[in-house]
Amino acid sequence: MNVVVLAIDHNQCTGAHPDWSGTTSLSIINLQGNLFTGSFLPLPVVSSLTILRIDLGNRFTDSSLPNWATSPLLQEVSASGGNRFSGSIPPFHASASIQIFQVANNLLSGTIPSSSSLLGSRLQYFDVSSNRLTGSVPSLADCAASLVQFNISSNSLSGTLRLGVPLPSLQIFDVSSNQLSGSIPPWNTSAGLLRLKLSANTFTGSLPSMNLSNALIELNVSFNRFTDVMQLNNSLPALQIIDAACNSLSGSLPQWGASSGLAFVNMSCGNKFNGTVPALHANVYRSLRALDLSDQPVTGTLSTFLGTSFSSASLLPNVTMQNLSLGGAQLSGSLPLFLKWPLLLAINVSGNKLTGSITTSTTFPAGLVVVDLSNNALQGSVPAPTLAFTTMNVLLLGGDSHTFSAMPALSTKFPNLTRFSLSGSFSTVFPYAWFVGSLAWMNLTTVSLRKCGFTGTFPKPLASTQLTLIDFSRNQLSGTLPADLASYVPLLTTLTLGTNSFNGALPSTWSSLTNLVRLDVSSCGLSGTLPLSLSSLYRTLTAITLAGNSFVPSSTDNTLWATLTNLAQLDISNNNFSSLPSFGSSSTKLRLLNLSGNGIMSTLPASWSTSLSGLLSLNLSNSQFYGGIPVTWGGSSGLNALTDLDLSNNNIDNSTWSVSQLIAGSVFAALRTVRLQRNNFSGSLNANLTIGPNLQQIDVSSNQLTGRLPQFLLPKTSTLTSLQLQNNRFDGSLPKGWGIPGVAPSVQLLNLSSNLLTGPLPYNWGPLYSRSTFVTDLCGNQLCGPVPLVLQKYSSVGLSRCSLSLNVECYTYSDPITASATLSVEATGPTATITGSSDVTHSNTGPSPTVTRSPLISVSLRTFTAPVTASLTMSLRPTATRRTNSPSRSVGSATIDSSRSAGSVTPTFTMSTTPSASITESGTRSVTTLATPSLTSEATPSGATASPTPSLSRSLPTPTLSLTSEKTNSAMTPTVTILPEATPTLELPVTATRPSDTTSTSQTRPSNTSILSESVSLNTTRSRTMTDRTNSFIMSVTWSPSKWDCNALNKSEIYVGVGNATTAPINNNATRYVAVLSASPPVNPSVLAASNVPTTLVRNAIFTTSRPIDRHQLMDAPTVIVLN
Repeated sequence: MNVVVLAIDHNQCTGAHPDWSGTTSLSIINLQGNLFTGSFLPLPVVSSLTILRIDLGNRFTDSSLPNWATSPLLQEVSASGGNRFSGSIPPFHASASIQIFQVANNLLSGTIPSSSSLLGSRLQYFDVSSNRLTGSVPSLADCAASLVQFNISSNSLSGTLRLGVPLPSLQIFDVSSNQLSGSIPPWNTSAGLLRLKLSANTFTGSLPSMNLSNALIELNVSFNRFTDVMQLNNSLPALQIIDAACNSLSGSLPQWGASSGLAFVNMSCGNKFNGTVPALHANVYRSLRALDLSDQPVTGTLSTFLGTSFSSASLLPNVTMQNLSLGGAQLSGSLPLFLKWPLLLAINVSGNKLTGSITTSTTFPAGLVVVDLSNNALQGSVPAPTLAFTTMNVLLLGGDSHTFSAMPALSTKFPNLTRFSLSGSFSTVFPYAWFVGSLAWMNLTTVSLRKCGFTGTFPKPLASTQLTLIDFSRNQLSGTLPADLASYVPLLTTLTLGTNSFNGALPSTWSSLTNLVRLDVSSCGLSGTLPLSLSSLYRTLTAITLAGNSFVPSSTDNTLWATLTNLAQLDISNNNFSSLPSFGSSSTKLRLLNLSGNGIMSTLPASWSTSLSGLLSLNLSNSQFYGGIPVTWGGSSGLNALTDLDLSNNNIDNSTWSVSQLIAGSVFAALRTVRLQRNNFSGSLNANLTIGPNLQQIDVSSNQLTGRLPQFLLPKTSTLTSLQLQNNRFDGSLPKGWGIPGVAPSVQLLNLSSNLLTGPLPYNWGPLYSRSTFVTDLCGNQLCGPVPLVLQKYSSVGLSRCSLSLNVECYTYSDPITASATLSVEATGPTATITGSSDVTHSNTGPSPTVTRSPLISVSLRTFTAPVTASLTMSLRPTATRRTNSPSRSVGSATIDSSRSAGSVTPTFTMSTTPSASITESGTRSVTTLATPSLTSEATPSGATASPTPSLSRSLPTPTLSLTSEKTNSAMTPTVTILPEATPTLELPVTATRPSDTTSTSQTRPSNTSILSESVSLNTTRSRTMTDRTNSFIMSVTWSPSKWDCNALNKSEIYVGVGNATTAPINNNATRYVAVLSASPPVNPSVLAASNVPTTLVRNAIFTTSRPIDRHQLMDAPTVIVLN
């Protein structure tokens, strides 16, 4: 039989397909759209077969795919649909070049062939979805250029995707519901991509970039482990489905404002999208069926992003919304008219910030099953239809901020409710008809009437025997608790009755609640002893909260606690228990223990390190515990899981563990909150202490802690939010190390009030004060001012509570004490006069050299054949001291006599001839200096020769002053040089010194520092004039090349470093002022202007900065002469 084309497609043929065993030239077999059943016959052995189509309605079973290995021209195989082919995919002829291969929805097993015949350069459509294939996904490199659709979904394929090549023609890529893992290789999807489905695998890393894919219709990456942000095109007009649920994605939500046909959105489950919810397209009301943003910290107004279409009366009949899930977001605004959406099945907007009332409706959507509006701030009447609405199963209106005030007969309006909650201000008797009698809810499983204001007694007997959760807390119920509760709610697992006005004892018969897991009767007015019978609930009971009652101890208590070995939470705080409960060795499941407010007097039990080794939270506050925290509690073998510890208001001391150890994380590594206030801890904090990396809240206030605050106490982590150190005896200055950028970025509360802290506010605390949520309290200390310039822009610097403005200044000022020194050298010889300016005059006079001894300045002289006389007038200042009772540190100071005028300072130095050397002193105050002085005068006029003369020196504790005259182009250039041997602060006309108890964050320099001089130089033609009183200063440098690392200093400090003045000029960067004198300049030095900078050494440098200089900053300079 010579049949070439067998095409009987799209008929309703049934039974077995035609027998082609006798054909020899078949090229096309098309059986699509029929109802053939039975086995599929083997293909004829022909080399001409190109197309095989046996899908779309056929039901071939009990056979494997045909053998096409003898068909070198084969291009298409379509066997999808309702067929049930089994076995593996047969091999292809080596010369075959498949374009279409579709065998979806069969029972195929084995692996996907990786031959080039199947995955070659002509492949366009590949679909093996919904089979039982295993193994890895073959490479798509050979077919990348031609591939249009690739679908391997719903198999058991594993391994990673091997892409890494462009797929320019790709429209559909579906690998969902497999066991694939790893990250997606870098892959910019094509502009024509329509559907990308990666869901239900375990992919990690980032999603592929889809910036180019503006034709996207469907994106489904749900149920993976993707992280980072989604990179989508900003305009997605064709988008219909986007599902990213159950990943760890973050960032902004996609821009779907252009997606007029959007139908399904799910971004919930594990993600943390943020920002404002983008507005939906105005026409999306007629396509959108599901929107799920549950538990995403997104913001915005509900009505804004939904648009007016969802509340417009004329459009409401056309709204297609079926499921709106926005629970746990941070949305505000009012509710839409959801009761008028005709297709609505479920709405959940719980846990938002919604306000207003619920628009009532006489009819509800016919299929409405779930309404969850709980935990918002709604008010008004509870909505109810005119007639009984039997479809509704869940109605949740509870929430402590709700103020519903009118309620209908809900049990008759919604007779089939299984879950119900309500909160409000009803001020009425408990609605017994909802729970007791013939009209009560019979199928109710959970009920919460928390904070409703109901009065009356506990309702009984409850009509629904299916109840598993009852919450009647925060009402005004009274009377005794029902002893027969177990008889009508035998399935009860959670019973919450806290904050009511019951009386009497806890019923012993509640031991019959054999499914009870959680019991809360806190603040209920109960009394008596605890019934031992509750120990029979040891298999189920995991949480007991009895706080705020009047329970008293019993001899059976220890037996009760030792028996309840599954307890994870026990709170018996604020009762009348006088002794510690005894826990057995099997109590290791306990996670939260609160015994506070019972007046228990005891040491802390060391045995808890083993019996309560799983403890996460421990509260023993407001008791009479004493002694130290047991050593056994610390370390890896103790309470190493502890995250919250509250020992406040006791008599605990540091006889074992110190505060430093506790807040460093060396005792409890997992600790997040520690409260030790009002105890007997003493001593100082370790100087090198840094708060542990996991700690979030620390309160060690009202103890007896002393000493300085550690410079680097605050960690560079994002966890610490609160640090309270008030009411101790900390002294010293506020640490500048706390102002380093990046330190404690999340801290919101810093309380240092009522200590003995002194000194100024650290000028570099700007990073703390700049945070909008940061609050600090520095009242009750001995701080002084003024507030640094860089901090004056902040509305509060921690002194608002005590209304202090730091009027007491940290630095004092004194008038100059003038000391005039004149030395003269007379020698015989010719007379010559050299005159420069009016300020400097040299004369040669006299017959012979004479020397007059100076009482203050040591003199070393040489004689010349031409006699020279020189005089120097200078001013010496006393050191500034701090106005406190504490000892002040004197720092050497010296000033050069200067004249002042408004807006400028002009230092003037005068040399003149005189027949003798003498020194006079005027003034009444003492001068404190540190170095040994010498005053040298030497000059060699033209034609003169020098010879040694007698020298006279006297060591005094004054700065070294030297006067030199150098011959320069036949003119004298006198230079006054100040050479401090330590680190005095020198100032004209005011000396600003660091207070004695103020610690600089600069590195400490050794006493054997090298000396480099900083000079103020006057030539013979003019005197130095500094015109800016605020922004100019001179630096003198003391430097140790081996021990001063400029790069290690705080960026807020003033830097004085080293560098080559030719290649690294003096620079300024923000508050960093740098003088460069040698090699190795510091990082990023910068100064706007510097004067008189020679090529070899900086002999004088007047730095003009871009902002006013704050004297608090100058306190951290090694040595500074300030002219202001």
